[in-house]
Amino acid sequence: MKKKIFIHLGFHKTATTYIQKILASLQKPLEINGFYYNELNDKPGHQDIAHKIKNNYLNSNGKAKGYLANYAKVKNSTINPKPLIPIFSSEVLTDCPVNIISDEINLISKDYEINIIITIRQILDQAKSLFQEQLKWGNPLKFISVEDWLGILEMNDLSLSYAIDIINSCKVNNYKLHVIKVSKTNDPSNVLSSFASVTGIPKQIMFNSELSNKVSNKSYDPFFQIMLEKLNSLFLGSQKDLIDFQTRNQIAINALNTLKNPNKISPEKSQKIISALHDVSSKLLNPPEKIKKIANKTSFSRDLIFKEFCNDPSNGSWSEIKDL
Repeated sequence: MKKKIFIHLGFHKTATTYIQKILASLQKPLEINGFYYNELNDKPGHQDIAHKIKNNYLNSNGKAKGYLANYAKVKNSTINPKPLIPIFSSEVLTDCPVNIISDEINLISKDYEINIIITIRQILDQAKSLFQEQLKWGNPLKFISVEDWLGILEMNDLSLSYAIDIINSCKVNNYKLHVIKVSKTNDPSNVLSSFASVTGIPKQIMFNSELSNKVSNKSYDPFFQIMLEKLNSLFLGSQKDLIDFQTRNQIAINALNTLKNPNKISPEKSQKIISALHDVSSKLLNPPEKIKKIANKTSFSRDLIFKEFCNDPSNGSWSEIKDL
């Protein structure tokens, strides 16, 4: 009988970092309970391994080099005599085509029962988070631009064709696929409970982490996001790479603090100005109506094909965390 391995592919902005931080904080308890999760650096998840796979795909003929296989070679545990179940997690893998991921996975498929875990969200909510992330990294996107939003919707994380490729790969290669749809509220206990159910990790272990009741990713202030958009537009061209996020972040914070503490305006009037700017900013953050319709239709179709495949227990599992 083959040993199990769980490979959490992402997607981006679906509580992946939160899950990874929890797993990293529980490495020894996981080992005691028969699981292997080893972060090799100070970044959440196994981003370095995923980046090696991604860069190999981008910079060479794309032939798999066994990066994932090396991680799966679990050394014998000194505290648990039984073979450990490896857990790998990195949303960076989904920056690659599915066939590249499959080539890496197939190097270990003779020895392991492959269990793919995908965490998803309502596409419109996920698109907003991805848009925000792109601004963070300096991309000159505009909230009012339909073209910029369409570019976000074409990312692998939100693409219907990418979801179909994942299912087809699971069919062809006999992988199990477990899809967890997280809610907009991202209630941490529900996310951990679903992840534990899929992997078989005892739930009490997952909830023992000091981080288990803390949501790690929060949305930026609306006005702050608009400031980032404007700053990214200013720093286009050769200077763009010289202006790191910390610098742009500080400029935006300084602008917000100036509004909070103006020299010749009363605190009451200052607060009214800030509230008005927040209201305007919040409205500007909303995607155009055309994008909302496309996102909602795509989300419905994607969820339907995932459910149809995963509701057959021989194929995997589907779980959905409802909004509170």
